[in-house]
Amino acid sequence: MKHKIKPILYIAGILLLFATCTRQPHASALLQQTDSLLHHHQPDSALQLLFNIKDETSLPEAERMKLVWNKAMAHYQLEMSLLEDSLLYQAIAYYRQQPTDTARLLDTYLLEGMYLRWKEANGEAITVFDKGIALAISRKDTTNMLVLQRKKLEVLYKQSRFLECKAMIEDMLRIAHKLPVKEHYQMVYSLALVSQLGGDTSNIDCPEKGFQLALEAGDTLFAHHILRNHGCMLVGAHRYREAIAQFQRLIRLNPDFLPYAVQLSLAEIYINLGKNDSAFYYLDKAAQSMDKEQKQKKDQIMLSFKSLYYQMQSALNERMGLPYSGQVFRRYCDSITEDLKDKHNTALRQQETRAQLQQRNYELIISRQQMELRIAVVVSLLLGVILALIVLYQQNLKKKERTIHRLSSELQK
Repeated sequence: MKHKIKPILYIAGILLLFATCTRQPHASALLQQTDSLLHHHQPDSALQLLFNIKDETSLPEAERMKLVWNKAMAHYQLEMSLLEDSLLYQAIAYYRQQPTDTARLLDTYLLEGMYLRWKEANGEAITVFDKGIALAISRKDTTNMLVLQRKKLEVLYKQSRFLECKAMIEDMLRIAHKLPVKEHYQMVYSLALVSQLGGDTSNIDCPEKGFQLALEAGDTLFAHHILRNHGCMLVGAHRYREAIAQFQRLIRLNPDFLPYAVQLSLAEIYINLGKNDSAFYYLDKAAQSMDKEQKQKKDQIMLSFKSLYYQMQSALNERMGLPYSGQVFRRYCDSITEDLKDKHNTALRQQETRAQLQQRNYELIISRQQMELRIAVVVSLLLGVILALIVLYQQNLKKKERTIHRLSSELQK
């Protein structure tokens, strides 16, 4: 009996060693790690771990849905397209059947709305966001309610539905005491912006409050952004003296904050005031600032600012009786077009390279799996042969023991 147990123990040890060497990382542990990474807003690291899970079809339903969900959430946090997440609706349906997980339940409306946004189904996206907002309000979840409202605002703003944006922001500011500080001053500024874009100038002085709130919160850069746009709003309302005061105030606070944008706005003001010399002065300053910026950041286009510059240059030339020529601006637009074509072609080549690398990676994975299968087959055959030899050896040993026992008995007789 002792001779029979030892070979079996040897075989079991070999099989255990083989299983240890070839096992894949456990999907459940990886998914738990990605949950933590996504919670701490590290989506790129989460995707790297998710790509290590190869055989998705063999996972239980809960882990498969979590895999689909976490990939989509990582894409959302990276601001990547969700159109490729074709299984997302399955994960959304799965998690909506579990109403106890409030945060993830509300995130289903967030991801569904973002998926519809990428599909350009903006009306459907707004409907989904509204459902999520109503659910968040019913559950008194202010944080997720604000997230969903911001996404809805983005869709409305994209569709130029500014008055609806205004009404929505006014509703949000009614609970200003519940808003985070950053959310508060951004909403105050946005109220003035969408009001003016919608033709309502009643909130044009709101940016001053947003500016003060941003400064108190230590967000100096956004405070200066508010100050510049407040000046632009005043220009649109033909309140030129107040606009000049705002721009001069910004120059004193931060002369390096978008100097060409500020200079172009001042040139526009002086054109409207009929002060051509001052307008020419600020246009020249703006051209110098844009040239300097493009030398430092060669990939920056600034087409909107350049077009505004040439429009004002043409208006001043016509006013001064100078000949008009659009050749320089046409050449600039042609150069921008060529740059965009080059960038598009580069992006296509990069995408092609990534596809080739991904294909090779898949081939390597398949090759590795085939190699592992071959190794498993070879090891199984070897183990089978070893087992057969052990059985033969045991049989021969038993035969010899019986022969010796028989001869010993005959010898004793």
